[in-house]
Amino acid sequence: MRSRNPRDRKSGGLRTFGWRGHFQPNWGQAALAMGLIGLGLAVWAGKQTAKKREQLRSWPIVTAQVDSGMIVTPQRIREDVYTIRYWLRFPWHGIEHTLVTTPSILRGDYRSRWRALQSTRRSGVISALVNPQNPDDLKFDAGWNGRFFLVPLILGGISLVFLAFSALFYWFGRRLGMDQSAAASFPLPPTLGIWIGASLGVVFLCVGSYAFYSRSHQQSAWRKLEAKVDSADVVRASTKNSTTYSPRYWLSYAFNDTTFHSPLAQSWSTIDYYAEARRAANAARVGRMTIFVNRAEPLDVATNTPGGVQVVIVFLWFFFTCFCFGLAFLFYRARQRERPAVAAKARPGR
Repeated sequence: MRSRNPRDRKSGGLRTFGWRGHFQPNWGQAALAMGLIGLGLAVWAGKQTAKKREQLRSWPIVTAQVDSGMIVTPQRIREDVYTIRYWLRFPWHGIEHTLVTTPSILRGDYRSRWRALQSTRRSGVISALVNPQNPDDLKFDAGWNGRFFLVPLILGGISLVFLAFSALFYWFGRRLGMDQSAAASFPLPPTLGIWIGASLGVVFLCVGSYAFYSRSHQQSAWRKLEAKVDSADVVRASTKNSTTYSPRYWLSYAFNDTTFHSPLAQSWSTIDYYAEARRAANAARVGRMTIFVNRAEPLDVATNTPGGVQVVIVFLWFFFTCFCFGLAFLFYRARQRERPAVAAKARPGR
């Protein structure tokens, strides 16, 4: 009969990483599978990097005249993201080529798109790479930067995660046996648990301290203003399982003798379209709204002081900090309980 006393078991520590299923790979198979997936993603990232390098090398650069530009929301499944649509013209093989193009980079940050549009309007031109086979295929922000190589960087990062898991499974296999089932529960070594818990605790502590610092200094960084509600609508965000809605207000307000126009979308959303439509209609009917404006970035607005919202965020970060340090302490206690048993086995005559 198996003893229920943890000290009578062969190996102490907290048990974790247990999944069950019909197929239970051993540690060698798990390490090999993760390594193959990581290498496949790394090869894919390499091909994408080579493709981008070839575009930089062989595609010509044109300077197009910007006839007009506007900020649009091109996605139907998510209407709270923005990009810039340009009306361009540039010489191509001796004739003037006209084009209406929309960059594929979408952002929920309206102010960055507005700043980019204003900068392009002031200069009147924009540079881009042109596909020699198709002049309608333009690549903006081309160069050795993270934005142009975003896809290879994401693939490379995911491949590193899989390779790290492969190395971790290989390490467990060397300790527990490569032919041991990786699907069964296994004791996590207390020393490793201490390092994991303490490391995560330090990370959460640093992030929580930064959030607390930001909150304490944000109260003086925002100014309370009265804004005019020019119009209001309802934006949706759709997934495979549900669609949620939230009101969006188009505001006008004066800040430092300058009139700004900016949308304000709520951070929360619900599945009740009619309730959100009524909330948007009521705001448009009233025509005025109290907002808070970031002094450093006048297009950054909120309906309540952001410092108050961050109280919950700071609390959550410090909660996770205490949880991780508590987990490290439990692993430390487990290691302390193991030491007398190990010392007793090492005594002669036992």
